[in-house]
Amino acid sequence: MQTTLSNHPRSNKPGNWHERVIDFAVYSHILLFFYTAFSKLITYPSFLKVLSDLPVIGEWHELIALTVIFSEILFGLLLIFPASRIRGLWCSLSLMILFTLYLSYHIAVKSKLPCSCGGVISGLSWPQHVIFNIGFILLGFAGILADKKLRAINKIFSRGSR
Repeated sequence: MQTTLSNHPRSNKPGNWHERVIDFAVYSHILLFFYTAFSKLITYPSFLKVLSDLPVIGEWHELIALTVIFSEILFGLLLIFPASRIRGLWCSLSLMILFTLYLSYHIAVKSKLPCSCGGVISGLSWPQHVIFNIGFILLGFAGILADKKLRAINKIFSRGSR
């Protein structure tokens, strides 16, 4: 029988902090991405209009709208399945970084950005939105680092039980 951290006698099960950090990061990103994708889908015409008015995006608004919605759904699905959740976290992290850089650039050059956000997020100012995104970026990094640490610990325990 192979010993892993989860069944090692010194483990503080139920669940250790690495798994809790990973789960919190993954579930938070699932909620965020499905919420934002659903919000964009139910307000699709206004989402398209907002994108068409954005600097840089303008004429590419239809392609970008579909790409963003598809990506949010795909990344949410990757996060759901254990075999792909870390890959999904990397994808989510990449999209969040890209969007945050885009927003930060427009805040820095004082562009007037319309918001197509729904619900609670629509009440945030653009600087607050950047801070919100940075929180999710840090949470994504924390989940990825906790996964790497958990894998390293499991590898040590599995080597020791042979």
